Amino acid sequence: MSRNSAILLLLALPACDAGTVTNRSERSGDVKVTGVTEIGNNSSAALQGVGAPMAWRVVNGAAFYGSADQPAAFALRCDRGAQQIVVERPGSGGTITLSAAGVTTSLGTRTVDNDRVQARIGIADAVITAMAHGQSEIVVTGAGAAPLTLTGGVAIRRVVDFCAQPLEASPTPETGPSPLVIPQTIDEPAPTPAPTPMPKS
Repeated sequence: MSRNSAILLLLALPACDAGTVTNRSERSGDVKVTGVTEIGNNSSAALQGVGAPMAWRVVNGAAFYGSADQPAAFALRCDRGAQQIVVERPGSGGTITLSAAGVTTSLGTRTVDNDRVQARIGIADAVITAMAHGQSEIVVTGAGAAPLTLTGGVAIRRVVDFCAQPLEASPTPETGPSPLVIPQTIDEPAPTPAPTPMPKS
């Protein structure tokens, strides 16, 4: 191969590459993704939906995890008098199983309104302690609903701290402060002077 042929070949290679790029067509606009179930108003479907924003919200001793404008996918509420935490999620009976940091517990449930179930657990239970640990991964299963994986930490710790505070008892007559008694001055009779002895003559 002559030197001129080699130079022509080297010059032709970039042109071939450029031709490949310019012949390529780009799609613009929305691209339909197949294989994703449409998500309606059903909050249980929204739990597994692609791009559904899930976050914690804490209000007065209760923490709610879920999407905006949807029923909570998972919730915890303090029952301070019983020193328990009420756990709630969508479902239809059976048990709820909580797992975090290698600790697992299963809780019996009771059905409440709107196809939801509740269970109770002590505030000092090992799984609650594990769930309250910073950035712990929590897996919630059971109650006939899809498994839910979420991040624990601060929100759960705030519920536990709220629950651990003592109840504020209002004073009662037996335990309240003693009534304030204003001391009164009592007039006592002046002492009668002793009789003066008569001088002896």
